[in-house]
Amino acid sequence: MLVGCQPKDVEDAENSDVKGEEILTVNFSYPPCGYDSNKEDTFWKKHIAEFEKENPNIKINLTIESWDNVYTK
Repeated sequence: MLVGCQPKDVEDAENSDVKGEEILTVNFSYPPCGYDSNKEDTFWKKHIAEFEKENPNIKINLTIESWDNVYTK
């Protein structure tokens, strides 16, 4: 699993909420395990939504990477 964060100095309207607090954007990439892409997608979306609900100042951007690309990503 690879995770990266957006630099704090990025000024963007998407990086603040209605209270004026900074929103941290985390890029989360994973290679599919090959079981069932619909189930994997549902799994990640469910858990990301739960995480974002518990952490309202963190936004997760999910990307799916091929196994050929995951190590260079």
